[in-house]
Amino acid sequence: MNKQYKKIFSVLFAILVGASIVFLAWKGGDVAPTDNPSLGSNKWKDALVVIPQTYTSKTLGSTKGDIEMSTEEATTTTDVVARKLLLEYATSQAGVTTAEISDADAQSIANTLAQEVKLPHKKNYVLGDLNVSLDNSYDANLLYINTLSARLNKYVATGQKETDLTILLSAMTTRSTTTLGKLKEKEAIYQDLIKDLLAIKTPSRITQLHLRLIQDYETLRSSIVGLQSMLIDPVVGIAALAEYRVGFDDLFLTEKAYREFNFAN
Repeated sequence: MNKQYKKIFSVLFAILVGASIVFLAWKGGDVAPTDNPSLGSNKWKDALVVIPQTYTSKTLGSTKGDIEMSTEEATTTTDVVARKLLLEYATSQAGVTTAEISDADAQSIANTLAQEVKLPHKKNYVLGDLNVSLDNSYDANLLYINTLSARLNKYVATGQKETDLTILLSAMTTRSTTTLGKLKEKEAIYQDLIKDLLAIKTPSRITQLHLRLIQDYETLRSSIVGLQSMLIDPVVGIAALAEYRVGFDDLFLTEKAYREFNFAN
């Protein structure tokens, strides 16, 4: 294939990230255990994690030993990955032999791709799409948390069978459209998850937070559609990967918001 493809493929292969499909999950089962459930204890918040937490120094090419990376470090790495992809695209397009490029030029390229590359449609959900309840009682909040936990845990096992990015990288390494087609199944998983989240009866005081969670998954879903074009249109694929990272980062922020929200009042 041409040099542009070879550069993109080599960079992606070198930065293999073991990222699973991204779901909020709960350690040890339900968010609020059915025996003596308590929102006020905040114990369920301490158990909140974001899947994946599978970044290791070996996976990311570090020479400091195979140690577990923090969530913050892993998120930063995904940002670096996106920037490297933009740099590779820029050098291949311009025919430059060096990978060195200024931060200003890199930012300019990123802005250009964001403005000019048409990504698959992303739906913007609104409050009217939710199943809103006017019951904001303690019991209603507890029911919401337990229902949300059950819905998310339902999809965690499904998403971990084969990860989004490992499918992408495998497809690019082997140039296999069949392997890349597996992302269609991932898109369907995200869509089913969104459908389930929309159906959850949500107390009105929690609606903005719940809507934010749904929109984060919609960002990931729509980016998966774009990633399916990586072999035939790598520019769209690069832009979609950058969008995937945005959705990933946003989901971490949503996790933080769930931790800080006072469900007990």
